[in-house]
Amino acid sequence: MDEYKYSWKPSSEISIDEFLQKYKPTMVVDDGTKPWIWVRRLEHEPLDSVNLADTKVDDPISGIESAHKLLEGYTEKIASIQKDESIPVRANKKKGLRSKKEVREEVAAEATEKFKQLSQETKLTGGKLLFFLQAEQIDGAFSRMARDLVTGALQLLEKPVK
Repeated sequence: MDEYKYSWKPSSEISIDEFLQKYKPTMVVDDGTKPWIWVRRLEHEPLDSVNLADTKVDDPISGIESAHKLLEGYTEKIASIQKDESIPVRANKKKGLRSKKEVREEVAAEATEKFKQLSQETKLTGGKLLFFLQAEQIDGAFSRMARDLVTGALQLLEKPVK
């Protein structure tokens, strides 16, 4: 795999802190191929670009396809909530109406549970993360997660089989 611009691994020329300062999620431009920022704690390629025969899953392709379908479905749900004019911006307790934020958070919680369930069923625990955050929280949350993956508690997760 050619080295992707928004990718960091331990052997990268710059430190994790320099990388996170340079490539904040809110500053990354979709280059038309992969609008993802990758931070790897090990020197292996992302799961969706390696030889899947090397993984410890019976059918990893179906797990990845299922995850892609879930992602597309929940992305569409979140977008439709934003566009739905029948859902008010603010909740109205007297009328029993929930706000767009409440409905989005409910869908995000459902998505989180579905992704967790899929991960546990397929044993595919590495991959891309999807955040449902307020815009001003994105950079900080991503930086904390990336640093924790490289030097914190997340680095203690099960090492992948090589």
